[in-house]
Amino acid sequence: MKRAHFRLQPVLELRRTEERAAAAAAAEAATAAADADRRATDYETTLASAVLPGRCRPVSSWPR
Repeated sequence: MKRAHFRLQPVLELRRTEERAAAAAAAEAATAAADADRRATDYETTLASAVLPGRCRPVSSWPR
């Protein structure tokens, strides 16, 4: 029986391509996570520095 000739080069190239794609996806995910963390921090800062308005007049005293 004749054995099929196995070529390693295409397999190695595919592996490198997949590794590059995985690294790019990981970098994109890290950037997105950092952006989300920054937005959450900004939101929390905004909430923490919010000042409630002064006392409001009761509805019964509003002009008609």
